[in-house]
Amino acid sequence: MTKRLNLFAFICITILLAGCWNHRELTDIGIIAAVGIDYGQDKRYNMTFQFVNPKNIAGNQQTSGLSGPAITIYESEGDNLLEAARAASQHVSRQLYFAHTNVLMIGEEVARDGLTDILDISIRNPDFRPTATIVIAKDSTAEQILKTLTPLDQIPANKIDKTLQFSESRWGEDIHLTVGELVPTIYSKSKQAVVSGFVLKGDKEKGKQDANIQSSRPLAPLNADGIGIFKGDKLITWAEGKTARGINWILNNIQSTVMAVDWKDKKDAFGITINLSKSKVSANVKNNKPHITVHIDAEGGITEADTFLDLSKAEELIKVQNALRKEIKREIENSIQFAQKHKADVFGFGEKISHVDEDYWKKVEDVWNEEIFPNLEVKVEVNAFIRRTYLISKPFLYEHKGND
Repeated sequence: MTKRLNLFAFICITILLAGCWNHRELTDIGIIAAVGIDYGQDKRYNMTFQFVNPKNIAGNQQTSGLSGPAITIYESEGDNLLEAARAASQHVSRQLYFAHTNVLMIGEEVARDGLTDILDISIRNPDFRPTATIVIAKDSTAEQILKTLTPLDQIPANKIDKTLQFSESRWGEDIHLTVGELVPTIYSKSKQAVVSGFVLKGDKEKGKQDANIQSSRPLAPLNADGIGIFKGDKLITWAEGKTARGINWILNNIQSTVMAVDWKDKKDAFGITINLSKSKVSANVKNNKPHITVHIDAEGGITEADTFLDLSKAEELIKVQNALRKEIKREIENSIQFAQKHKADVFGFGEKISHVDEDYWKKVEDVWNEEIFPNLEVKVEVNAFIRRTYLISKPFLYEHKGND
């Protein structure tokens, strides 16, 4: 009896394990690394698909490396995004496979008109990954950028994704954002969205050719460049350089960066590497008037010194520390003024207000960005600490002061 039960159980388990009813052969699918969305003729959607060529990535013994580009580009048009995606079947002999899509690239013209349709289908479609990085093609089209070959990364989508990750963590002027992370801010009244931009420089036509990856210096380099400021679902302007970094200070996105600090009449006398930072935003409403306080703690070390200052003395180090604090505060205040000028609360100050005084927020949420935020009083507090001067405490100039 026991043997029969065991046999019956084994048969049942075998049936359950037979899960090949919906299998797809690798030769039947086209792996898409990136998707680009632009406008085509008559403002129809033009979609660009960056397909991976598996056989051209690793190479083999006969070819000893690449036998052609690691990617293939196909394009299609449609009145809506679903139609454009399905129309690709006229050009591609395989089923579109989005499970490995790393990048969703939006042309700047499309971004300025609004992302609602794009985000709707991206989230609604179960085949598309909400963890894909979203990027704006700055001063360009998504098609131009996705067609560009990159030397260090065989698949350009990987170059875009990794560049944003490293730039955010090491430089602080860009943001690595996924589709899933963007959606809540796009439809929020209390916080406006920010999305990083990518720019294509140099000879755009040669960027599509092998010459771009065979040259020691790329003829058409792809660079992360600035943060796109949104109002609702529409791109309205770009924050660049220190203004972009000021936004990241407040958003608590600074993992590491380098601050150039002036000293007396010497511009950029110190290079200070920030290794640790923390941002805290607090809010309160008094007499029907909102107030915001931004508090930043930053720690770092002096990695460059072009001055005669003796950094082995504590009192001198404190002076440099104060100069660093003022520089960070200036960046943050400038970024706040920039956002207020464009009436876009990208910091989520409105969200903080809604948490401390829900009744007040309900009265002002519809006019927050247009009327309240531009005149909002924001107090910025910065604590900056220099923990080390690395291998030497006295600058090279100080050690050789007076020597010929």
